Amino acid sequence: MLDVQKSPDENLLEVQGWIRRGSVDASHPFRYLTLSTTDENRATHSRMLVLREVTDENGLILFTDSRSAKISHIRTNDSAGLLFWDSKRRVQLSLSVKVHELENEQRLKRYESRVKGKAQESYTTVHAPGAAVSHPDDAAKFHHFDEKNFFTVLQCDVLNLTALQLGRERHLRLFCENNPDGWECSWVVP
Repeated sequence: MLDVQKSPDENLLEVQGWIRRGSVDASHPFRYLTLSTTDENRATHSRMLVLREVTDENGLILFTDSRSAKISHIRTNDSAGLLFWDSKRRVQLSLSVKVHELENEQRLKRYESRVKGKAQESYTTVHAPGAAVSHPDDAAKFHHFDEKNFFTVLQCDVLNLTALQLGRERHLRLFCENNPDGWECSWVVP
């Protein structure tokens, strides 16, 4: 919970802890997030993804199929939004991010090695995500992961974040901006 007795900077550390925990704890509400991107016609597209890791520099790591529409959206416009929701804490966390495809081969191999078993199917479908098929069974055809896969890693670098705590008595809202000199946080009107 956001805490008015703590400084905005202390609350930021708490929020960052929630995000980190979401990347390692499958039952944490911040494990899943909504990624919103914009296509070439400036239409917004949102989808759920799994938070895979938080880097030492607070970059958020996501896995996806390189043929998915979100990749072309990011190549056109690397600005995106991430949204988390914790129903128990009643906290909405909104992040503005810059997204790029990870190109470091060593890191890519490390992430790829974490994809095991049935999860590999998410990156090996014969048909690209969103492709029309004549029957749902046609969507369940796969390449072998070691032979052909479309696994890619996205890194989201946080520009700013807003944490909104919904309370019965009052709402609290914290805004933090990631500047070259570090984070700058303040309370704002909800």
